[in-house]
Amino acid sequence: MKAVKAYEVYEEAEFDQITLLAEGIDCKVIAPKYDTPRGTRPPRYELIVEDENFENAKEIILKPEVEGFERIIKCTRCNKGDVYEYWDEENFAWFAWILIIPLIVSTFNKFAFGELYVCRDCGQKFRYKL
Repeated sequence: MKAVKAYEVYEEAEFDQITLLAEGIDCKVIAPKYDTPRGTRPPRYELIVEDENFENAKEIILKPEVEGFERIIKCTRCNKGDVYEYWDEENFAWFAWILIIPLIVSTFNKFAFGELYVCRDCGQKFRYKL
């Protein structure tokens, strides 16, 4: 049995273990015991596989990871999945107006027409202008 990769966090090791199990490679996550000099910190977990599956497992684990949505969205020109989301100024302008217009309108209403109040005794609604 050989260690494919060492991990600081168990969840990362478990994620890669699930990936290898889905590919049909039997593997285990272990917490090895190291004798290390004081002040150094060894990896906490290792993902181990059988010797005959070592190269295949290493290739699967160490290949660059692509986000899930990037695999689905592909370039319309070259049809490759290596894309990322781009936030342009036009989208930002619409987003800003969606936030700014209600703020301007509510501020204008407050100063032009006064604030809206409700009487707790009779329920009368009225505006009070400063």
